[in-house]
Amino acid sequence: MEMEREIEARINTMLDLLLKMMDEKIKRMDEEAEQWNRIEEARRRLSNLSSLKSTANFGISKMEVNQVEEKNEESPTIVAQLQLEVKKLEKGVESTLRRNYLSL
Repeated sequence: MEMEREIEARINTMLDLLLKMMDEKIKRMDEEAEQWNRIEEARRRLSNLSSLKSTANFGISKMEVNQVEEKNEESPTIVAQLQLEVKKLEKGVESTLRRNYLSL
């Protein structure tokens, strides 16, 4: 009878350890899944920002062409101003990308 109790206690101890190990594994898998979700969200944001940047660059290029055609004598000033605006937009996109990357 004593031997049966000892065996039962050992089995229960092993089962408890196995359950604890399984719980830890599930927690790690949940954490990994959450990290993948964050990575996918960052990729989606990057893609959106990239599209926005392309759209902004196209719009600025189109504006630049239109304004240069309309005011040929002022074109160097307008082009310089637009180039500054493009640089500001690029810096804004880059800082947003950095923030999104660092928030992972």
